[in-house]
Amino acid sequence: MNSLLFYLVIYPLLLLASLYVGAFFAKRALKRKYEWKLLGVENGMVGFYALLISFSLAQAASHHRERMVYIHDTGDRMALLIRKSELYDPELKEKLKPYYSRLFEILLGEIQSSREVVHQSINKIETLDNNLDTYLIQYARSSPEREHEVNELIGLIEQMEDVYYRLMYSYHENTPHLILLILVIFSLLIGVLMGFINKIHHNKLHITAVIFMIISILIINTIHDLDTPSLGFIRPTFEDIQDVKESFDMYFSKR
Repeated sequence: MNSLLFYLVIYPLLLLASLYVGAFFAKRALKRKYEWKLLGVENGMVGFYALLISFSLAQAASHHRERMVYIHDTGDRMALLIRKSELYDPELKEKLKPYYSRLFEILLGEIQSSREVVHQSINKIETLDNNLDTYLIQYARSSPEREHEVNELIGLIEQMEDVYYRLMYSYHENTPHLILLILVIFSLLIGVLMGFINKIHHNKLHITAVIFMIISILIINTIHDLDTPSLGFIRPTFEDIQDVKESFDMYFSKR
């Protein structure tokens, strides 16, 4: 939440302040009649900043796409589990119903906001699995001819959960904080440079500085937003898993 406040409120104010700082230094230079000429490296600095911000945005977007792939894969594996369950005997299907219901609650719950919350979710799933495993062991002993089905079921559950665990940990795979810090500092320095140039050349229209501010604020906030799916506006959609849950509810409501 603190990071969201920084990028939405504090960073834009700092960027605006950097323009005034640049104008302040230019005003002092004009009073002292210092001469200043473009060195030719200014465009290169802006180009390097654009390259760095493009790389960071592409990396953040890649993390978002990776999460969506994990969600689709989790939904597909849950759908396969439910389809396989239709082939099991009524006793096993009846036991799987509350297990699947609780599993869907976890899968469709709030996005894990920290690694500690990820561990809590994993513990919940492990507890759920342990309870099911206890039953499956007893079931396999009482019905040896069904042992193959039990082994297949356990394998499918493990495959689905493996993908979901990767999804949870992917929520915290983001752009390194050092890169974001460099972007923020770089943009502030360019803001100082633009404020200085505008003042030193007596520009009354500050359209370039305004556009730079807007673009920097939007892109850096977008990078941060993509990196924090539990807080940001750009969140992964769980429609695939929700569709599977609706199919699951319809299937068991008919029984």
